[in-house]
Amino acid sequence: RHIAIDLGALLSQQYSSFEFSNPQEGIIFFMPHCGKTLYHNILRAVSQSIGALGRISIIGNSFTGYTDRKMTSSRANLVDVVTPWVIETAVPLGNKDLELAFIDIHFHQFPQDRGDLSLIEEAIANA
Repeated sequence: RHIAIDLGALLSQQYSSFEFSNPQEGIIFFMPHCGKTLYHNILRAVSQSIGALGRISIIGNSFTGYTDRKMTSSRANLVDVVTPWVIETAVPLGNKDLELAFIDIHFHQFPQDRGDLSLIEEAIANA
């Protein structure tokens, strides 16, 4: 929270929709230790607004890690669908105790290019 404030982010206690009133506005989801299904639900909701994926970031478990540890399921999970396009960066915590607790923490961003976002949105729609 303090890092986000230092970076000039406006923090909201809740987001009721993913409609952006300001074209420069974005959302950072802080989701460490969340299950794959919750990431799926967020990706599904955000993808309903054209171009919105390019305006979100997720701090949470590694999407690549989830994809590498594929779990059997009868339906597609959007984490698996978007992983090829996600820009994923490990978050260095600089503290051994924190790194043990948050060993898989990554910062996820989507490409800003409209063409790439269209491909991702199409892949989500077809999943």
